[in-house]
Amino acid sequence: MGQSAHYAYVYDLKLSKQLSANMTNLLDLDNRVYLNIYSLNNPLSAPNGAGLINIMRFLTASEQENNNHVEESQKVVESTLDLVYPGWRSDVVGKRIINRTKVNGIARRTGNKLLPLQSQVTNGLYFVGDSTEARGSLGMPCYDSAYTVANIISSKLCCKR
Repeated sequence: MGQSAHYAYVYDLKLSKQLSANMTNLLDLDNRVYLNIYSLNNPLSAPNGAGLINIMRFLTASEQENNNHVEESQKVVESTLDLVYPGWRSDVVGKRIINRTKVNGIARRTGNKLLPLQSQVTNGLYFVGDSTEARGSLGMPCYDSAYTVANIISSKLCCKR
């Protein structure tokens, strides 16, 4: 863990259908957006055949001070959805938006073997692996893993310039 608390904009969608696993755990570094198909990792979070997507946009220091980012954050999140899930609007049956919420490192289940963080870039989006072994270890979204990977990659990119 070791990550300090950070604020994020949260956009959750309830869907009329389940999504494929090749969309989950996406991290868009340019827009600071992390997308997790929560219902793949926690099937009880949605009815059979339905899905639940959790999307977060990590806020900059100035955005964390107030809610002036809300309109821009919504545009960024929805354009990310348009990119990775065309037609998503027709599958939405419910939506929850939290303009500013604190994200802390999350507790891991005991007994899980810690694995190194891994990511793979595809068209500017990173597929981010959680740092615990076993499918169930993503029962809670792996925000801390995504943010740690973002920091690692960002620091490498800034040093190469």
